[in-house]
Amino acid sequence: DTIPYIIMVAVLAVVSFMKFKDVKVRGYKFD
Repeated sequence: DTIPYIIMVAVLAVVSFMKFKDVKVRGYKFD
C-alpha cells in the first residue's frame, strides 16, 4: 500500500524540482 504513495510523492517531488530548476535557469538567463 505504501509503495504507490512513495512513487507518487517521488514523481511529484521530481516535477516540482524540474519546474523550480527551469524557473531558476530562466530567471538567471533573463536576468
